[in-house]
Amino acid sequence: MLRGVAICFFGFVGFDCITSTAGEAINPTHNIPMAIFATMLIVFCTYFLMSTILTLMVPYYLINPITPLTSAFQYHKMYHVQTCVTVGSVLALSASLLNSMFPLQRILRAMAQNGFMLKGYASVKGWTKSTMLATFLFTIIAAGTLVLHFEFLIQLSVMGVLLDYTIVAFGVVLLHYKKDRKFVDGPVEEISFKAVMRQICSGRHSKKANIVSDYIARLFLIIFVVFSGLFCLAFKCFTIINQLWAIVLASCSAVLSIVCIIIIGIQPKSSVLSPFETPLVPLIPCISIWVNIFLVSTLSWLCLAVYLTWMIVGYAVYFGVITADFLGKRLIRNMAKQMIDSFKFLV
Repeated sequence: MLRGVAICFFGFVGFDCITSTAGEAINPTHNIPMAIFATMLIVFCTYFLMSTILTLMVPYYLINPITPLTSAFQYHKMYHVQTCVTVGSVLALSASLLNSMFPLQRILRAMAQNGFMLKGYASVKGWTKSTMLATFLFTIIAAGTLVLHFEFLIQLSVMGVLLDYTIVAFGVVLLHYKKDRKFVDGPVEEISFKAVMRQICSGRHSKKANIVSDYIARLFLIIFVVFSGLFCLAFKCFTIINQLWAIVLASCSAVLSIVCIIIIGIQPKSSVLSPFETPLVPLIPCISIWVNIFLVSTLSWLCLAVYLTWMIVGYAVYFGVITADFLGKRLIRNMAKQMIDSFKFLV
């Protein structure tokens, strides 16, 4: 059942493409969150009504798990509607592919312009107004996934989206507890064990977020992620081997995760926040992180291994490009400095 919940999360994939249009939107700080909220509400209502009608049309034990909608109309001998639904499903898959390609070009172009990806991805053709290199390259990569099983592809996609949302929730907590630069007055306090313990004990008695509270929020958020992963690992081991140590590890991890949330929550928040502020921080983002990691743990080990391999290759390319760009800029800067020094010497 839990694995089914993780796979059903595939229906909520694609909302991140809205954020990639922030550079083209009018008043993005207001319109982008409203667009995401409205889209999620419409999609949720559509899925809810569709599932309700489907279970009212056909008993759940007669629903075909491969083609549930078309088999429901076939059960009631509504063949014309079945044909329309089949055509609509094919068109929906095509729209899903376009939905995946839409943010990809913008993300790669922004990364290439900042030196975080190959410069070729930043070139925009005049008649298409898009990066054709990224489109063709990743279309070929996507075509190579045709040899994989459909359920495995869904699990792989869901795992990527869940981890993306985990990173987003992680960033929300960091933004709420980052050090306050607007009201910095006086000497900066150094991070030490004594300063950290004093800040943990004082909590929100400190009126503004400082470098120590920022450090505490980052540290205990990482510890919370580690304990969440241990809890999910212990829970999965318990379902397989049914050992007492797994229950003890899961219980200790859960208690320590709650302690981490409390310590983060008592720290002072930053006074500079976006117009759309997440409520109940850090509780809601930490719950989101925990749920996402738990749903990822319900997926297959093979899917996790393939995804980690893909991430290692991606990070190798990413940091390799950054290193090459940094060394290239440093070499050009040193050459320019030598030329200027030589010119000064001649003058």
